Amino acid sequence: MFIINNKNKHIYIFKLCVSIMAVLSLVISIYCGLFSTSDYSLLFLLPFVSSIGFILYALVFYSDSLSVIVLNAIVLGLYFIRNSVSSYVLIIDNYNSKFTRLDFKSISGACLLMIYETVVVLVFLYFCSKRFKAVRIKERNSRNNTLLLFIIIPVSLGIIILALINSKALLYSFYSIFYSDFSRGVSDNSYLQGSGLSRVLYTGGSFLINSLRLIVPLMIICYLSKFKSVITLIICLFISTIQLLFMTDSNLFVFLLVAVQMITILRLYSHYDKLIMVFMIFVGVFVVSMVLANRFMYTGYAKSFSMFLQSYFPGITEIAGGIKMIEGNEANKLALFWEDIYSNVPFRSTLFGYRGGGIRLAEYFNSFCGTNSQILPSTIESSYYFSYIFAPFSSCFSIKIAFSFLNKRDSTNNVLLYALYTLIVIVCSFAPITFDLRIVLHYFTSYFILMFFYSNLTKGISVFSFERSDEKKGGII
Repeated sequence: MFIINNKNKHIYIFKLCVSIMAVLSLVISIYCGLFSTSDYSLLFLLPFVSSIGFILYALVFYSDSLSVIVLNAIVLGLYFIRNSVSSYVLIIDNYNSKFTRLDFKSISGACLLMIYETVVVLVFLYFCSKRFKAVRIKERNSRNNTLLLFIIIPVSLGIIILALINSKALLYSFYSIFYSDFSRGVSDNSYLQGSGLSRVLYTGGSFLINSLRLIVPLMIICYLSKFKSVITLIICLFISTIQLLFMTDSNLFVFLLVAVQMITILRLYSHYDKLIMVFMIFVGVFVVSMVLANRFMYTGYAKSFSMFLQSYFPGITEIAGGIKMIEGNEANKLALFWEDIYSNVPFRSTLFGYRGGGIRLAEYFNSFCGTNSQILPSTIESSYYFSYIFAPFSSCFSIKIAFSFLNKRDSTNNVLLYALYTLIVIVCSFAPITFDLRIVLHYFTSYFILMFFYSNLTKGISVFSFERSDEKKGGII
């Protein structure tokens, strides 16, 4: 939650930030036009069209919902990084890229495809924002599940302990943010050669850990928040940052968990909003510093900031590589689509006796382009399965999901459901740039469903409900 007393202040700040992005994009466009090589001769169009889109968006956009404004800010900010910042950095970094087989045709095609996708997404985002109305959804009265909750939570924690004891691969998959290479992650598949019980424990333990690392801390925070004191607030903030001691190969997901818990604390301790905001900024600076020290410098990305951006914000080089993949496609499209869906079914080998022998589209993309663990651009995902005209489909679909859960989030009085819906909204807001739909589906089938199950058990228990003093005061994130 972010509290603002001036009703219109947040919309002015948003318009100012978008206008600044428009000006910067225009400057970058001029730079790209002056210094691009022949293969990248159309690159200037990408930040130029983005600049026009941003300024028009700043002129026509209006919303009195801070939640909608923040969602828009996330999406526009990510497109600014991908379309403008990455283009500028690519040139000053002498076009350093993981993709070595790019040519004028694929690069120009990528540029035009990104422009088309950006325009469609901005229009779709605008109309979703315009049509959004915070409708209070009446929640059904739920019975008190206190006894059931305090049976299921300890049992789940017991399963996690058993899974950690049984599987070293699961135990060693966690790293502290202070570790010199915490972002490396572990891809130990030795558990696949174990017994069926070992595989179930590994998979189930992983799902439970990633679900309960949101739920259990928030349950403790809910109890502490009833005292409304500075001491309990400090303890709550400390609890939310413990996540950073248990990083996984999905660092962004861990960072989002920390952010969601802090946003929930901000709602619970609304009268300490300025103190919490200062703490959130401090934690943000700390996380960035650790990423720079332990990921950026350690892995050699310091030699190529462009490569760093390409890894986390797939842009023109990744989409150009994807276009060459589509043109030279020799894979069975239906088989890839099936594998993308089936790979997100939990316990598939145990339930159906088939683990899945094919490759997913992201793996085929990396194999074709000669890269390793590169994020599949959602634009290429849609283009590959549905043709270029539907390139914005994945992005628009994710944004639509975000708005759907935004309404649910603003309507619930349950603290844990509020946090879960906030997490879903943020993940779906990031999806157009940093995730593909398969990853979003994985989050839903592996984590969000479990989180919803645990959160739903807390409905009807007063300690897990917001109090009247926690209600909005001018705006809420």
